[in-house]
Amino acid sequence: MIFDLAVYVLLPCALLALAVWKLPMPLRDRYALQKFAVSFLLCFLMWVCLILIVRLFDKEIDHMKAAGSAKQAWLLFLYKSPPRIMEVIPGSGILACFFTAGSLIRSNELTAFRALGFNLSRLALPICLFTCAVCVISLIFTDKILAPSTRLAAEIDPMRPTATQAREVVYREKTGALAFIQSLTVTHKIARNLTFFEFENGKPIRQIYAQQARWDDQNWFLSFGWTREYSDNGVAKFEPFQRQERVLDADPRTLLAAASKPEELTFAELRRVADFKRRIGFSSLAEEVQFHHNIAYSFTLLVGVMLSLPLSLLFGRFAVSIGFPATLLISFIYWGLASATFEAMGENGRLPPMLAAWLANILFAGASVLLFRGVRR
Repeated sequence: MIFDLAVYVLLPCALLALAVWKLPMPLRDRYALQKFAVSFLLCFLMWVCLILIVRLFDKEIDHMKAAGSAKQAWLLFLYKSPPRIMEVIPGSGILACFFTAGSLIRSNELTAFRALGFNLSRLALPICLFTCAVCVISLIFTDKILAPSTRLAAEIDPMRPTATQAREVVYREKTGALAFIQSLTVTHKIARNLTFFEFENGKPIRQIYAQQARWDDQNWFLSFGWTREYSDNGVAKFEPFQRQERVLDADPRTLLAAASKPEELTFAELRRVADFKRRIGFSSLAEEVQFHHNIAYSFTLLVGVMLSLPLSLLFGRFAVSIGFPATLLISFIYWGLASATFEAMGENGRLPPMLAAWLANILFAGASVLLFRGVRR
């Protein structure tokens, strides 16, 4: 994960910063872009420090105390940090817009731009291009860092709630195979209606089904099932069995806590789990919504900047003072629409998963277009 962080996140951020300061561009564009980039960085660092400290002493301190060792406690805190970091990126961009516009207005620099005949919407172009680059980095961060770290946090969290019985458990084995268990009872070590899908190069090569299974510390003991092997030409070889053993590479007690959590899966894993659930006839809406949510939320920063730029210009000299409450209000409305309403409707089947994840962004982008038209040039 450290290698992925360095290659896919830190290195692109360094290249983006180098482009802001060294890439050839008109002087006015560079000036506005640098003011926004510095404001964005400072706002981002401020929000990250604030939210991590609040989470550390408010919600995570009990989990860290129960971790058992200082090393495990800090690992747990680090693994839980990436989701909090992603939460503050859009707000950092919104607040940076208010600070940048307020600074330009108070120093009468926007008035000078107008006097020279420059279009204020044109000044927003380099800021939006910079924001697009940050969105792409956020998208990679979500897939390479956030999802794996969330899964690792779930595995070592001693206070994660566990249960003794569950239905429709889906998990991924260490070999890459996907397993579906219709009913799992940990106390009696009994699982019913198990299906294992084994893959090779992304293609299914074997399907194993058992009506019932028990397990010990090392193996599954499958009963009354069948094996279907797939060849390259699509022909399947079917073979029933009464008893069969299979290596157990996951503790069933942990399956109830960590299996099939959509926020813990990468893009490739979300697609595989969704395809797997559809193949066996179960709903995959949660995975599909999460897949599109990961993409849509990564570009929330761009939508927030597009919305807050004309707003900050409309507020004029009050842009800086109105920045904090406006950021909180916009974030509150976005989360209320995106997570509490539209994505819940997507998971319930009332909206298509893609539309449910993107609808809040579409509405905010539409509002930003109307606001840009209202800004005097």
